[in-house]
Amino acid sequence: MNTRILYVEDDAFVARMAKRRLESDGFEVTIADDGNTGLDLGKSGDFDIILLDHMLPGMSGVEILKQLSPGETPVVMVSGSSELSVVVEAMRMGAADYVIKETDGSYLDLLPRTVNRVLAHMRLVEAKREADERIAKQAEIIQGVLDNMDPGITLFDQKMTLVSYNDRFIELFDLPRDLVVEGVGLMDMLQHMAKNDEFNRDNMEEEIAARFDLFSAGKTFRMDHPRPNGIVIEIRGAPMPGGEFIASYTDITDRKKMEEDLRRLATTDPLTGVNNRRRYTEISERELTRCKRYQHPICVLMLDADHFKNVNDTYGHEAGDRVLKALANACIGELRDVDVLGRFGGEEFTVTLPETPLETALEAAERLRARLASTAVELEDGETISFTVSIGASCLSAPDEGLTDLLNRADAALYTAKEEGRNRVVAN
Repeated sequence: MNTRILYVEDDAFVARMAKRRLESDGFEVTIADDGNTGLDLGKSGDFDIILLDHMLPGMSGVEILKQLSPGETPVVMVSGSSELSVVVEAMRMGAADYVIKETDGSYLDLLPRTVNRVLAHMRLVEAKREADERIAKQAEIIQGVLDNMDPGITLFDQKMTLVSYNDRFIELFDLPRDLVVEGVGLMDMLQHMAKNDEFNRDNMEEEIAARFDLFSAGKTFRMDHPRPNGIVIEIRGAPMPGGEFIASYTDITDRKKMEEDLRRLATTDPLTGVNNRRRYTEISERELTRCKRYQHPICVLMLDADHFKNVNDTYGHEAGDRVLKALANACIGELRDVDVLGRFGGEEFTVTLPETPLETALEAAERLRARLASTAVELEDGETISFTVSIGASCLSAPDEGLTDLLNRADAALYTAKEEGRNRVVAN
């Protein structure tokens, strides 16, 4: 479709010459010879561009311009050389360009070029507007996606200034909404978080600097951030192709608890809560290696509840479980934090005593035996039962001995204690 031009011009000769010149360049031209007609046609929206003379019967070009929308249909003022002040006023009102009527008619050759220039500019403006609208729409869609994501999201530019975020980020860290706005710096947010005890008070400045450096380094990372309220937030950061840096924030408190529960189940005895055989062996092997390296003493105790089968047969397995729990709790109360307690199986428990010579180990074993002998276990019906233990002890005696050797010797000593009447400590 040809470009449609409305030329508002009351001079019939000038209008005819201009129409002929423009149509020779392929434009479609309509002439309006007075202001009122020009205004009505200009408002119709049927034209791509309007050429508007200043001096018109009925209404001036400036008055017409006031009632048009030059932002939608561009207007070019056509005026005599003596009316430059009018042209300036028209340009301020939104006219896209102007052409001065030269008396020799040379301005007619300017009309096609002016029209093409104005329309090309309008196409650029329209293309930019459409692009801006697309970008705005895309940004709206992206923000909608961000707002409906479970993780919190932040996007920072290369200067670590906040570009985008979602509400979930604010909620996870209990941040004030007037703080988290586009343009705020990461350091400002970190310092506010520090006031809420999000960082260790003893080395707060170092932790803030380290967190800022982690983001600004522009490298992928993952870390856990424990909050003062007990929530654990996983933070994942990654660089973006345009130089920005995106980070996600996920509440992993339940996952951490589940991991801890699984770890505990995998390493502890479900009945007594002490180390299971595998975990006991793992820790004891490590302690044995350390003591060997520094030539320090280390001992092992093996405990067994005396006549435990009779407890189960007489009172039932629930009573037997109560005895085992009481045995474990007494050991926990009597032993040091560095000592390693484990349930080896059934009614048999083992203890590793690092940095402990045999004489001291035997004293500890005797205290433990006496405490257990005086422990009364209350049953559900209110009845109480007592029990005793036999204990075998061994101590590292050669550099080439392993944990199995120590346990075998302690087990042999335990067997001897049983044979000698039970409720006693025997070393091997």
